[in-house]
Amino acid sequence: MSFQKQLFIAISSTAVLLLQPMKALALSAREISTIARDITVKVIQAQTGNNGSGVIIERQDSSYSVLTNYHVAGEDGVYRVQTPDGTKHPVISKQELPGLDLMILTFDSQDQYTIADLGNSDEVVPLQTIFVAGFPAIQNDLDLVSGQVRSIREDVLINPEEDEGYALIYSNQTLPGSSGGAVVDEDGMLVAINGEAERDPTTGRDISRGIPINIYLSAMEALAQENEIAEAEKERIAEEKRIAAEEARIRAEIAEEQRQTELEAAEEKAELDAQERKAAQERELELQAAEIELEAEQSNQIAALPPNDFPTQYLISGDLEGHEDIIHSVVLSSDNQRVVTGSWDNTIKIWNAQTGQLEKTLVGHDSLVNSIAISSDGNTLVSASDDTNLKVWNLQTGESRQTLTGHNDVVNSVAISPDGKTAVSASDDETLRVWNLDTGKSDLTLTGHEDWINSVAISSDGQTVVSGSSDETVRVWNLNSGKLERTLQGHTDVVNSVAISSDGATVASGSDDETVKIWNWQSWELKHTFDSPEGWVNSVVISPDGKKVASGSDDRIIRVWSLENYEPLASLEGHDDMIASVAVNSNASTIVSVSADKTIKIWQLQN
Repeated sequence: MSFQKQLFIAISSTAVLLLQPMKALALSAREISTIARDITVKVIQAQTGNNGSGVIIERQDSSYSVLTNYHVAGEDGVYRVQTPDGTKHPVISKQELPGLDLMILTFDSQDQYTIADLGNSDEVVPLQTIFVAGFPAIQNDLDLVSGQVRSIREDVLINPEEDEGYALIYSNQTLPGSSGGAVVDEDGMLVAINGEAERDPTTGRDISRGIPINIYLSAMEALAQENEIAEAEKERIAEEKRIAAEEARIRAEIAEEQRQTELEAAEEKAELDAQERKAAQERELELQAAEIELEAEQSNQIAALPPNDFPTQYLISGDLEGHEDIIHSVVLSSDNQRVVTGSWDNTIKIWNAQTGQLEKTLVGHDSLVNSIAISSDGNTLVSASDDTNLKVWNLQTGESRQTLTGHNDVVNSVAISPDGKTAVSASDDETLRVWNLDTGKSDLTLTGHEDWINSVAISSDGQTVVSGSSDETVRVWNLNSGKLERTLQGHTDVVNSVAISSDGATVASGSDDETVKIWNWQSWELKHTFDSPEGWVNSVVISPDGKKVASGSDDRIIRVWSLENYEPLASLEGHDDMIASVAVNSNASTIVSVSADKTIKIWQLQN
């Protein structure tokens, strides 16, 4: 054998050895932490403020899918997903996985977020190191804990519905709020969804449980197969209907041909006397005249009837469209010439109230616009947003004059004092802030509410602030000192909206308990309760003449009541989704409403 051939064999043997697959080294703690932070989100229940966790598992175009526990987001209500950059996205859809404590949420965003890499949970073994990530309710930052797999329940792997899919048991000590969080292995692969934690009464040790990712994948595969079967069945039924319709059409054509043949035969055989034909025609004309007269009589009777039992009637005089998402706030300028709207499409739009023409679109907020307010001179607009900021605009030019920063969570509501120098804002951070609109500084912070503050109003003398909160109370504050003067209790659910009459005699509040309550300004006693029996009350407003109160509710109805005798005056129906906000002119002869159906409607009193 030649030396060159021996050398070639030696080199080839070495190369074969070097090309043998090698097990990848486990990731470092920093790398694991980065992966967990990038794929784990917080899931927030808007009404209660309760939170859990979830994992970003898929993206299609601008739609992201988040995998979490059913017990985190299975209840009815509004949910938001807070991504690693701190942005809160409204949940667009929810899908539960039958028999498992799992649910898929979706949200829309053009931003780029990391998608979890799915591991193979069948390869997880006892004593293996794993990491659990989540957002405990006691802290805002991500909590990441390490531990070891203690056992794997084979009975659950065989039949996942036996225990809602909880087959993985591990020693990681998780806290409430971590449910739905990521369970990753030492390679940063998602191997389970965290869900339950309890203390072993025998050993005193914490036991956490998770749902292996392969159980989720199997459930999705089964669901896809069921959907395929259902789709095939739907197509089969549609084809049967099409065939039946075609057969019916053919039978109808045959019947029509037979009828025409019989008619022609009858016409050929029949010879009518000319006088009889004329008499028949005259009788037919008389009958038609009688029918026309009867229809006219009935039409007059119907027109004379009122459309419903309410003493006042409104008709839609304007139906404005242009926003691309839920319209959450509306105000009517004091001269009744402009309608201004704030939307979850992050914009503010200014409309001509007489013609319905869109005059300006104000762009500047980085997230949902929740509330707007106009100064009494019509020159200044202040807006509040999910981006935690307020913006001050020149209403005439549409330019942003300044941005007010200080809140550390969503800003839900804003009001401007009558002199136009002060604004007060309400936030999910459970504070009210008082702003100097000349300097853009926050002069005072009001604290006392125990949950999100959803609405704020300022009295006409500029001395008093009234606020409504998810803690089910209405609170009254001294605007100069910031002192809490009164707490009004009576609602049994979230208070969404408050209003003060221009004469300072009355306060109105609207709540998820489906009522509008009227309070006496002097005694602070509850004077009356109006029922809105089929929906949460999202907005209340008192007409400037102090004689009427109007509300907008989840049941798509605007209701108007008298504040003089507490009688119902009108019930306005026309929106296709929940009503978010209403505004009225001086005597409520004009009402403007906005809705989740993305439209603005202008209603005019007819009598």
